[in-house]
Amino acid sequence: MFTKTLTHLSVRQNLDLPKMADLFGVPVNTMRHWLAGTRDPNAVAVRLLEVLTLVETLDPGLFDAIVQTNVVERRPPGRPKKEEAAA
Repeated sequence: MFTKTLTHLSVRQNLDLPKMADLFGVPVNTMRHWLAGTRDPNAVAVRLLEVLTLVETLDPGLFDAIVQTNVVERRPPGRPKKEEAAA
């Protein structure tokens, strides 16, 4: 049930995997496992999905605001490059 509801939410709202992971506060790999059905979510994730689905239904504008404010700026993988010192 969780996987199906999560998939429908991501399709309806046109959310990609990183955005969905940010929304739930989990790594992308965890979201991938949830969508594949190879890992079960904890009770908090299940409840969050219920609340998000309810908010999406009752107030789409609020849902959009939640999604927009929850998106985190991702940094590129690897070590940050050292800034060149001014000569």
